[in-house]
Amino acid sequence: MRECGFTLIEAMIAMAMIGVVIVVIFISYIVSSRIFSEEMGAGGTLLEATKSLDTITSELRQSREILSAQEQNITFWWKDINSNSSREANETITYSWSGREGDPTLRIIGSDVRALANDVKNFSLTYDNPANPRTITIKIEIGNLYTLEGSVSPRNL
Repeated sequence: MRECGFTLIEAMIAMAMIGVVIVVIFISYIVSSRIFSEEMGAGGTLLEATKSLDTITSELRQSREILSAQEQNITFWWKDINSNSSREANETITYSWSGREGDPTLRIIGSDVRALANDVKNFSLTYDNPANPRTITIKIEIGNLYTLEGSVSPRNL
């Protein structure tokens, strides 16, 4: 006569199989979490680069006068905020990069210095005419992932 139930060996085999399934699920969770984190970081980097390029092109488009135009920095009179037709420190913007890979691109208005984009591999500005630029091409390389490029023609020059 046979009794209902599991033998000790059957129970141990079932527990071992459940343990393997749990380990596979746990490893899958860890790998997917790591991939998700990396992709979110890459997405944030792209967003930062895009926002930087948009800010630079938007502000250059509104510029009243280009004061200094070099390969890795540009200074311009942005807006006449107080409508007095004279250039003041809080109306002048400088975008600059040190030229060292990994340094940020800086946005300077008066004494306010802020990092516009971090982990910059390359930042370059090219001009159709350096003495009197009408078209400015901006190129930003962020890390080893993204290279963005845009051109702008200042409207008020």
